[in-house]
Amino acid sequence: FIQPSVGNSLLILWTRMLIVVPLMMGIAGFVYPKVWHDIKRLLLDRDRRPLINVVGSGFFLFLSQVLIYIAIAQIGPGVAVTILFMYPLITVPLAWWLFGDRPTKLRSSVMILILLGVILAAVPNLATAGMAKGGGVIVAVLSGVAFALYLILMQLGFKKLHPVPVSVVQFMTILVLSSASLSLPLQLGVSLLPNNRTGFWVGGLVLGALTLVGYLANNFGVRYMGAGQASIVASSGPVIT
Repeated sequence: FIQPSVGNSLLILWTRMLIVVPLMMGIAGFVYPKVWHDIKRLLLDRDRRPLINVVGSGFFLFLSQVLIYIAIAQIGPGVAVTILFMYPLITVPLAWWLFGDRPTKLRSSVMILILLGVILAAVPNLATAGMAKGGGVIVAVLSGVAFALYLILMQLGFKKLHPVPVSVVQFMTILVLSSASLSLPLQLGVSLLPNNRTGFWVGGLVLGALTLVGYLANNFGVRYMGAGQASIVASSGPVIT
């Protein structure tokens, strides 16, 4: 429905957040009744580190999403998402360093397999003539790095917060960042033809609903399993993609 560009990637992300944020705010109180009390406490707390961790995780999730959309446009969803899911290679060592979550032999073996899969997916595109394919691989790798930092900062935020208020703040951060980015007077390539608007908005509605379910479930997974182990389980994503 729209051409691949940085601006249109931001437009997709902004559209998702227009769906996700109202839905999240609507169900948050039912899933976790103390959500607004916790958010108020987070904003008023003299210790700013929890707020920085949660907003920072939202920023890196925003960055990861924009980068993966750009990569998908250049190398396709199958390859781009496979490379994105290299993030356990970063989250597992960081979780070991920051949280003492020492990787087991099984976890280390899975990481080796993930690395092998990323290499096998990336090499054909790097070998292809043209800057777009090689650039797409690099952008997908950067998206994976940003997603890993999102997970680590989120786990730091979970030391004082439940997953639901963390998710609300993250999604609000992404909505603000995507809105601000689209409002800047930059040539980002935002273009939506009138005859494609219906399909685009229907797609945005579906994406928004899937986003809410996927990331809320992922946040609970990180809280109960830790970023390292949860990221390995979530690496089953490329199989479905």
